[in-house]
Amino acid sequence: MVDWCERKGVGYIVDLAKNKRLNGLTADWMEAAKKGLEASGDKQRVFGEFYYAEKSWKCERRVIARIEYMEKGINPRYIVINLEDPDFGDNG
Repeated sequence: MVDWCERKGVGYIVDLAKNKRLNGLTADWMEAAKKGLEASGDKQRVFGEFYYAEKSWKCERRVIARIEYMEKGINPRYIVINLEDPDFGDNG
C-alpha cells in the first residue's frame, strides 16, 4: 500500500507494528520516559523520528515514534509517514 501511495503521490500516515528492531532503535527514549515517570510519578510521553526500512521495503522511510510510559509499563507506538511537515500539536 505504501509503495502505491508513493507512486501515485498520495500522502500517508500508517501504523507500524512494534518489533524488537524498532524497540531497540528507541531504547534511549524508552529509558528517558521511564526515568521521567520515576522522578515525577506522572505518565510520560516522548516523541521522536528516524528513518527505517523493513526487509520488504525498497528504501528507508520516515518513522515517528511515540513512547508512553505509565504505571502499567511501556507503550511504544510507531507510524510510517511521508508528509513533509505534520502538525502533531503539543506533546501532552
